[in-house]
Amino acid sequence: MAALQFKVDRTALLNLLADLISINSINPAFATGAPGEGKIGQYVSDFFKRHKIRCQRHEVLPGRFNVIGQVPGRDPNRCLIFDAHLDTVSVQGMSIDPFEPKIQDNNMFGRGSCDTKAGMAGMLMALQRVSQSDVRPPTNIWVTATIDEEHSFQGIRYLVNQGIRAAGAVIAEPTQLETIISHKGCVRWKISTQGRSAHSAKPQLGINAITQMARLIGAIETRIVPHYEKRKHPMLGSPTINIGVIQGGIQVNLVPDSCEIQIDRRTLPGESSLDVLTDFEELVRELEKEDANFKAVIETPVLEDSCLETLPHEKIVRVAEDAGWTVCGHSRLTGVPYATNASKLSALGIPSVVLGPGNIDQAHTAVEFVDIEQVAQAAEIYLGIMLGFDDL
Repeated sequence: MAALQFKVDRTALLNLLADLISINSINPAFATGAPGEGKIGQYVSDFFKRHKIRCQRHEVLPGRFNVIGQVPGRDPNRCLIFDAHLDTVSVQGMSIDPFEPKIQDNNMFGRGSCDTKAGMAGMLMALQRVSQSDVRPPTNIWVTATIDEEHSFQGIRYLVNQGIRAAGAVIAEPTQLETIISHKGCVRWKISTQGRSAHSAKPQLGINAITQMARLIGAIETRIVPHYEKRKHPMLGSPTINIGVIQGGIQVNLVPDSCEIQIDRRTLPGESSLDVLTDFEELVRELEKEDANFKAVIETPVLEDSCLETLPHEKIVRVAEDAGWTVCGHSRLTGVPYATNASKLSALGIPSVVLGPGNIDQAHTAVEFVDIEQVAQAAEIYLGIMLGFDDL
């Protein structure tokens, strides 16, 4: 495996990761006044320029740029994409300094250390080594540092809308260096129940929308969820549902005339948003037949995100698995329940995997950290994929 010829400079790699962590790149969707990806995008641009790597910047949203580093390969008609997102979630509730990276017990701490600046650092370092090597990669290599993954995937969607094409893609997320070939999709939408307002002293004159919502939620749990539990995917298990937000009522002495819930439904490959919403439309019709006073409105989804399902025989899967064995002595193909940028590229016909350092259980937490040994191994795996794509 070519990666063994080019071990990464681990000190430089950890310094790079520390620099990335120290830059506040909170997505503006999560905190008023958050800076977004502007400063960290500039840092990545400067990194590419400093190492004489061709760099492109694309403004996706005002002041928020995708940054792409490109190294030419022997075959100019093929490309491999290595993608990592620039943004993080908020730092609210963190019990450590989020932007003061430190190493303790072989872990580096700070917001974004795990999700997903460690993966980004590994990809940047691997691209730097490729650019400095006398051995050209078999394909063009693009490292895409994209915005807004944590909120609505606007960065990767921009690339998709531009018609990006590639022979394969590797998406950095904390997978503990396992190769992810399947993940769930997501549909999010709102349902509201309508009642009739009345004074609480005479509630019989009104229709309580909160009570009606309670009926709907109970019916979801008893009539819809059991059907989910019967559906199984070999890597992903069953589809899931979470009612994450409920809002209703104005004051305690007034019968509420409206109530709203927000639903997050995780889908399996083969399920569409239409399939998901049809179940709920049928349930609402059933409840309306059972109670003439029951009225509910299902709104258009605010998010529809597809699943990932990459076949094990795809070349990018085999090369990633081989690189994992070479660098770590082990490798495993598996699936995860969360969404990533990979499904958007996969939907475009680009075989994609998700692979990176860190454990997803540490992402977004009050004490976020990443195993520094995994960071180094990830960089070497990325390097192995970049240089070894035609070895299999």
